[in-house]
Amino acid sequence: MTTTPATSKTVPLSRPLQTHKGPLKEIVLNEPTLRAFRQYGEPFKVISTKEGQSIEHDNRALAQFAAHMSGHDEIVLDDLPAKDWYAVRAAVVEMLLGVAGENPFEI
Repeated sequence: MTTTPATSKTVPLSRPLQTHKGPLKEIVLNEPTLRAFRQYGEPFKVISTKEGQSIEHDNRALAQFAAHMSGHDEIVLDDLPAKDWYAVRAAVVEMLLGVAGENPFEI
């Protein structure tokens, strides 16, 4: 059975961000394009350990991906509270892992 990953994901914010267009109450992330990978590099690495797998995040690249995927400037996203950043970061990683599929290295 093949599952199709979501092409967008909405992350509600714990408090609205003030923008020039008004308060932002949620971040809507859309599937990134190749441009994001070429410009920002890999946003995380999946590392295999004896205990399983862990993810090593590149927060700079992930913030750039979040801006690319949401259409909001990084300067707006810079004001995200930490708990909202973690939720957005987790959503970006989850979407990218979903796009790659269960076995991203198989052709």
